[in-house]
Amino acid sequence: LRINVTGVGQHPVHSVKLHLQVASATGSNSNSGGQMHAVSDCSWGEKTITWKNQPAMGPVLSTAGKCGLKQPVEFDVTSAIHGDGVYCFALDSTSTDNVNYNSREATTGKPSVALEVEPDCGCGPAQVPTTTTTTTPAPGATTTTTLVTAGPVGTVLADTYVQSDLPTTNFGTKPQIFVDNGTATNPGTIGVQHTFLRVSVSGVGASLVTGAHLKLQVANVTNSGSVTGGTIHAITNCSWDEHTMTWNTQPAIDGPALATLGACATGQVVDFDVSPAIPGDGVYCFAIDTTSTDSAIYNSREGSGVPPALEVHATP
Repeated sequence: LRINVTGVGQHPVHSVKLHLQVASATGSNSNSGGQMHAVSDCSWGEKTITWKNQPAMGPVLSTAGKCGLKQPVEFDVTSAIHGDGVYCFALDSTSTDNVNYNSREATTGKPSVALEVEPDCGCGPAQVPTTTTTTTPAPGATTTTTLVTAGPVGTVLADTYVQSDLPTTNFGTKPQIFVDNGTATNPGTIGVQHTFLRVSVSGVGASLVTGAHLKLQVANVTNSGSVTGGTIHAITNCSWDEHTMTWNTQPAIDGPALATLGACATGQVVDFDVSPAIPGDGVYCFAIDTTSTDSAIYNSREGSGVPPALEVHATP
């Protein structure tokens, strides 16, 4: 699993719990929920990782005991998380009785992270907004799990690009996303390329959003840097699918320019300020285009480098 922690700032982390829910399918329960490890290599892609290229696991952080169908299981990963950042974990087991958990692609019971941080007064865990979900692990028994968040959470849900000279081709599983206005410096690409991203924001509630920044890393591939990182727009149509969108089916880039970047280099993390387009909780979509024929190439969610991320700040 890869998680993104934001909103901690300078506050000491008091506790971090990773919550998984045992699936409802027959045989998903086990006499052991497995053991959680920190993983230092976060460069893997969820759509490309295999047994042969899996990263090495670190020491055991916590172990779960017997777990039933639909039961929420908690892993304490506090020792591995020290503040804002991206962290990775691996789950294995010494038991031959397998356990099956819901993934983030499930309709319910998705993995989640609960954080508690110390407030400025140093008087114990911060009293931060909570979201409570109720699950039923077995007939007649109800377990309520309270998930504590350290502030607003921004998540990149989907990303893809389209290309004018390949108007019916979908690029939703590619490890990079491209922005170009024609004959690019990057060999082999000659069409106009637009990038699209869908993000979600949660945990804002009645607070006021003070800043929202979409961060992309320039990919570690030939000619990925550019004289300009492109221009980002909010778009009103959020109904597209990253696995089916093509040049012919792309939504209109109907919003004004929110931010335009200057030159960007390989490995650089660039920052698009999208604050005007994000007033609070919800799902939002963006498009990136450019007036330059010098293409910019970024890591996608499926890439091996730092994936796209949305950082959101709000008033307490």
